[in-house]
Amino acid sequence: MLQSSGSGGSGSNNVLESKVAKLESDVSYIRRDVDELKTDVKSIDRNMIAVLERLDSIKDSLAKKTLHRCCR
Repeated sequence: MLQSSGSGGSGSNNVLESKVAKLESDVSYIRRDVDELKTDVKSIDRNMIAVLERLDSIKDSLAKKTLHRCCR
């Protein structure tokens, strides 16, 4: 539990309340940022899947062309 080090009760409480309010605000921003990061990661994941699928298609196409040239 947090305890004040001064003898002035109301002044210490105001400082403590101010610090708690700042922490609550910071946590709110952190949560917002984490939510944005989650959205970004999902988008990157979808984009990466599309890139890998396209890469597989290109590899298949090149393999067919190589096979076709080889066996003429």
